[in-house]
Amino acid sequence: MSVFQVISSINVFAEVKEVEYRGLKAVQIENETLKLIVLPGRGANIASFVYKPTGRDWAWHNPKPYKLPPYAATFTNYDISGFDDCFPTVGQCPYPDGAWKKITVPDHGEIWAMPWDYEIKVGQGFSLARFWVHGMRFPYLFEKTIILAKNRVRIMYKVTNYAPEPFKALWAAHYLAAISPGMEMLFPKGTVLKGDSSPWTFTEKGAIMSAPFGDSSTKLARKLFTGIVPEGWCGFYEPNSKEYLMYYYPKDKIPYIGIWITQCGFPGGNDLHFNAGLEPTNCGVETLEQGSKEGTLMPIPAKGTMSWMLTIATGSAKSQSEIPIK
Repeated sequence: MSVFQVISSINVFAEVKEVEYRGLKAVQIENETLKLIVLPGRGANIASFVYKPTGRDWAWHNPKPYKLPPYAATFTNYDISGFDDCFPTVGQCPYPDGAWKKITVPDHGEIWAMPWDYEIKVGQGFSLARFWVHGMRFPYLFEKTIILAKNRVRIMYKVTNYAPEPFKALWAAHYLAAISPGMEMLFPKGTVLKGDSSPWTFTEKGAIMSAPFGDSSTKLARKLFTGIVPEGWCGFYEPNSKEYLMYYYPKDKIPYIGIWITQCGFPGGNDLHFNAGLEPTNCGVETLEQGSKEGTLMPIPAKGTMSWMLTIATGSAKSQSEIPIK
């Protein structure tokens, strides 16, 4: 579905304007329900995601000052917060083959540590913000267009491969959400988890698998992956406040979920870091090199494109069974 097909099918009007956020130039996108802050100079990071009826900001914030990273920076040397796009890898690795064989793909990819261009578009009954960046070591254009529709954020992605050969690339939505003890992470029934999930006990309630987070005293930090997902959604639910945060995506293009959890166990038992990331991804491993070896990557065709949409919704539900899973 194209951006303009989405616009024509729903009311997507929002106020979009330039602001300053924590000393950095930002783009604010706001409607009656949601307010987002995007940092173009910091990888188009979604630094704030506020549900206005309750004032809850779902994005985890590092209280330390934000600073702009240089290209190929080490991710953990910076704020480690908000929503980054990891592309074309998560873990640093050499490109596996072809024209770019052995060229280093930086930690968390290229684009989180690069300044992006952007434009604000306002038309009859719609408004949006488009962000884009060109690869530094690899010939691609990465674009995302953000529009708001009531309590949903729709992020339209498109990657153009300029090269005359397929481009192997891994994308992951590296969204660190602010969590609390007892909050539950949610997956479709039948989801298979890979890795050590022993601290969290999963139960099935109808179509949902869920497990609660512990508290900061556990000092845990784990990275897990799912197998191929049975359905294209996942999310969080807080039983105390009855609020949810849900992600929806096309499972044929985004068939895995990375799971990053730190209950103050990273980095080095740091008490500041109490957050979790449910990371829809097109490849259920940490590095481009590993994905290539396992044959789980879906290369972008030579002189071709890859596109997909990620929708993020927030709201309130009296129980898990009332959370919208589509």
